[in-house]
Amino acid sequence: MVFEALSNCRHGCDRYFADFVREAGKLIVELDGAAHEGREDYDENRTRTLELFGYAVLRFPNERVLADSGGTVADILAALRSGRL
Repeated sequence: MVFEALSNCRHGCDRYFADFVREAGKLIVELDGAAHEGREDYDENRTRTLELFGYAVLRFPNERVLADSGGTVADILAALRSGRL
């Protein structure tokens, strides 16, 4: 599975910790659950900071991952295969 290719070590970057990181592609995948509700501004600032460190950040609501895991994996693989990472 694609998540095996990503590190799930709560990788630290600046003052933030990412859910999944692919260092080789500078890709961060965030799974947003209930803890992110009402924190959209914080998450936007966090994403901008991580992008300043050279990471591309993909965010997925937990509901989408559970309902459409295949589509989620396809989006992650497309990002990894794109020339921008």
